[in-house]
Amino acid sequence: MLLFRALSLCLVFYSNQLSLASPDEYRLLSDLRHNYDPYERPVANASEPLVVSVKIYLQQILDVDEKNQVITLVAWIEYQWTD
Repeated sequence: MLLFRALSLCLVFYSNQLSLASPDEYRLLSDLRHNYDPYERPVANASEPLVVSVKIYLQQILDVDEKNQVITLVAWIEYQWTD
């Protein structure tokens, strides 16, 4: 979860740098992020569950240790939900 937050923060700063080329894009991103709280659950009612889709994309299997039952791999994890 901490890694996801760190990557999200990097993406926000990186998108600011990209948007410097276009004032309209910069204004759109600023308007979309205005009053956005990433720690708030994106549901109208706090008792409703939040549906999160998780996808794992396997890139490479690096090692399989059958004795210790450990597998080392490279993968991408994608989380998706609706704010």
